[in-house]
Amino acid sequence: MTSGTWKPGETKDRTGLYNWFVSLATSRINAAKKGVVGIPIKADWGPCNQLTICSDDTDIISTFGDGGTVYLARRAAKGGKDRKPHKLVIYRMATAEAEQAVATVEGSFKLIAKYKGERGNHFRASITENIQNEDCVNLCIYEDSAMVSKYTIEKGDLDALVEAVNNDAESLVTAVRTGETPLSPTASISFAGGASGSEVRVEDYIKALTAFETAYMNTLALDGVTDEAILTMVKSWHNRVWNTGKMIQLVIGGTHADDKEPDIGNTRSKSCDNYGIINCIVGGIDAAGNMYSSAEMAPQIAGAVAALPLNASITYKQLEDIVDVTVELTDTQICEATRAGSFVLFKDTDPESFEVKVKVERGINTFTSFGKEAGQKLRKIKAISTMAAIDYDIGRYAMNNVLGELDNDADGRAALFSGVSQYLETLANEHVISPDILVGLSEALVSEGDVVYMETQALTIDKIEQIFNKIYL
Repeated sequence: MTSGTWKPGETKDRTGLYNWFVSLATSRINAAKKGVVGIPIKADWGPCNQLTICSDDTDIISTFGDGGTVYLARRAAKGGKDRKPHKLVIYRMATAEAEQAVATVEGSFKLIAKYKGERGNHFRASITENIQNEDCVNLCIYEDSAMVSKYTIEKGDLDALVEAVNNDAESLVTAVRTGETPLSPTASISFAGGASGSEVRVEDYIKALTAFETAYMNTLALDGVTDEAILTMVKSWHNRVWNTGKMIQLVIGGTHADDKEPDIGNTRSKSCDNYGIINCIVGGIDAAGNMYSSAEMAPQIAGAVAALPLNASITYKQLEDIVDVTVELTDTQICEATRAGSFVLFKDTDPESFEVKVKVERGINTFTSFGKEAGQKLRKIKAISTMAAIDYDIGRYAMNNVLGELDNDADGRAALFSGVSQYLETLANEHVISPDILVGLSEALVSEGDVVYMETQALTIDKIEQIFNKIYL
């Protein structure tokens, strides 16, 4: 079933419930479905060319190590100061040249690194005498100087060795029997041949995006890439999937050199002009002094946006572990960036304690071409999260409770409207939307056959972002 967007005059080929969003939107608070961010990475370890779910920084390190662009997935996991995404959908890109490292004991067995990548070249094995039982030996696996696993096996039982290694869920290697020669002490058995693959190309990002298309996510960021061909392809993909119901907010940015020239970032925002795309133009510096370009900050911003409840705004929110900006914009530059639809980070310095906090200037996307059916409200990230959520939730409700179940008559449509109304009323009670809710049949279009034209209207509730105070003395 697909949901997607719909406008009067359009027909759809797929079975589904289509929602028409103008400048009004609705949302929900559902922690179980919020806080999901996707990111493609390059790594020296971990599952290749498939989606992998991680829950936090520790899980990312355990799964992918810390090479390549894994550090940007770790930034995504940090999110905002107060809220972090609860799920990361990660795709490790690897070319055909990627290989697993292998260690061989001729005539007995070989050990194979669990995953493709250069990390496996840091493994080694040793076979030592077992002082408790002279008929046994110890097989020890090391990563550099640290022992990561140990197995005690009878010298002649190669099948037991294979079984012990392969049944160990924590093992970094697998084992294959290759002969009959009994085990004997061997000081060091080196792993070799591990390769992470050649430099990923546009087509590798295409494969990643094809996989992401099958997953539920709130936001998506790239792994710091700024290649124009890749960005063009990703934006094209984003436009396509958005119109088929995958309302994923895409976060992008620029290089360090771009960030020094805010006009370059603003031009990038204007070229997007899309309420599903967020363009950061200021980089950040973490507590350890590491500098991140705006493209490298995009994953963390994506994590922060995804993690926010739908009744909250990212405006003036602080980012976790970011203590400074790479470029400090002037007031004039910030105003120009806001008008261009650029996402800006700024330093908020306490005038008394001098404590510096890096915050989001305004929670806006790149949309600036306001019109009759698309007002300024749609430039707010909060409003777009609202729109995406309502599309997903009503679509899922329809798929599970309506399509192929309810008759297209007065009673069936009343049941549909009742379900949607109850859903919206719950949101209104949580102050996500206003209580002025309308759910019913379209007055302009006729619902007949197997088609229902419904209209849903609810007002999003903005947060206070500007105060104008006139003082009389």
